[in-house]
Amino acid sequence: MVMVFGEITTKANVNYEKIVRDTCRGIGFTSPDVGLDADNCKVLVNIEQQSPDIAQGVHGHLTKKPEEIGAGDQGHMFGYATDETPELMPLTHVLAPSSVPSSLK
Repeated sequence: MVMVFGEITTKANVNYEKIVRDTCRGIGFTSPDVGLDADNCKVLVNIEQQSPDIAQGVHGHLTKKPEEIGAGDQGHMFGYATDETPELMPLTHVLAPSSVPSSLK
């Protein structure tokens, strides 16, 4: 199962499920034997409109200096623990931040 949650400000019509499946397939998750079958897994999407208060603080990248732009409210939470890692978090959760290029951190 892949879960996509969050808030965003956009007028775009985004097919999140297609993006998830294409991405999972592209990195090799093509069979239950490797942990996930991109074509048959459940994809839960719950994307909502970003709060106007947060949007006001983070928008303005075209008109403001970088130091004047807020970061919004960043975070992700899990409601369970596992013995997969010393951190007691799912291995995928522990590995995910290291997959982000340093230029984006």
